[in-house]
Amino acid sequence: MPLLNPYQVQLGLYRDHFPLLQNARNKNAIHYLDNAATTQKPEILLQATNYFYKNLNANVHRGVYQLSQEATQAYEGARSAVARFIKARNPSEIVFTSGATESLNIIANWFGHEVLDSKSEVIVTMMEHHANLIPWQQACSLSKARMVPWTPDENGNLDLNILEKLINSKTKVIAVCHVSNVLGTINPIREICALAHQYNVTVVVDGSQAVPHFPVNMEDLDCDFYCFSAHKVFGPTGLGILYGKKEQLEKVMPFRLGGEMVEIVTFESATYKPLPARLEAGTPNFAAAYAFSVIIDFLKSITYDSIYIVEQELKAKMLEILDRIGGFRILGNAEEKVPLFALIPEKMHPHDVAQVLALQNVAVRAGYQCAMPLHRYYGAENGSLRVSMAFYNNQEDLDALEEGLKKAQQMLKG
Repeated sequence: MPLLNPYQVQLGLYRDHFPLLQNARNKNAIHYLDNAATTQKPEILLQATNYFYKNLNANVHRGVYQLSQEATQAYEGARSAVARFIKARNPSEIVFTSGATESLNIIANWFGHEVLDSKSEVIVTMMEHHANLIPWQQACSLSKARMVPWTPDENGNLDLNILEKLINSKTKVIAVCHVSNVLGTINPIREICALAHQYNVTVVVDGSQAVPHFPVNMEDLDCDFYCFSAHKVFGPTGLGILYGKKEQLEKVMPFRLGGEMVEIVTFESATYKPLPARLEAGTPNFAAAYAFSVIIDFLKSITYDSIYIVEQELKAKMLEILDRIGGFRILGNAEEKVPLFALIPEKMHPHDVAQVLALQNVAVRAGYQCAMPLHRYYGAENGSLRVSMAFYNNQEDLDALEEGLKKAQQMLKG
């Protein structure tokens, strides 16, 4: 299917690129609305993965033979592609990890062991995924530092005026998501970084829910660290991207130790290679890195402009559905948000609603969405029902969702 320009966009236009969605074109068709958990994969990803294993499969940075050299070239080419994709200054500022969780653990572990002390404070927003909360809990526990919560307002927005009151000479880190995986809020990262850097505070951004929806530019945002997972950006599982400003990344203590990240090893000690090798111990997921570079080209072909147009329509239609059927409260009503809705059902448990939807082949997520403190902050003790959309979702998905929600209300509210 040819890729079209942004002025020819309509719901479902790009669906044919995704085999799993096509394989289910029958009465049991899946209506996949759990994209915040992981996205579906386009045919081009499957082709790229197959091509790598059939033609380039050799370990990287290790062999002088041609196949290994070609694999290394493909792997480092992927690093350069990611650097261009997020507008990093240099490919050496890109570290490949197993996912955003490992990336965040690398940074928090370094802070906990090397930077923080009992006089330090770490500001963590209340809307963080557990992957950007628990590592900072551990870092503060190790260092005796104080963790300070930055709470959102009733609409799910972070108030910069509150940050100005929280930040002080003791603050060492601000940990913040670019987009909340519960509220869908797009946070003002550029403004947060500008304020933080006035106090020489490091900003660590979890971009996992941002990159699937809009372009990110490290030069513009000016954050110190930024991470995301490839599988949430229509790419392969098991691959994460950790960006760091070179002057910051060079200070980071290696989180994993082993082969290929060392220069000289004696029985008693070892010295480490320069970036990014010093933070990539062991055999990397080189096939996934290559495949993700193809996904970057895929997204460039589609354009984020097209994605934006589709997602605006998806958001509008979702709000119309909720208005028609009633009985669901939305967590977070920020003006700037992605097409993600965490719903609190009236007189029903989120898990029960999700089960009814599952019987209608509508895939959503029920629970705390790995953000339990945020749910409790908003009084959602049973968690939420999360509907998260991507640019391949269509009218049939929305119709099935609406029908399923109505059926849940009939069955469960009795």
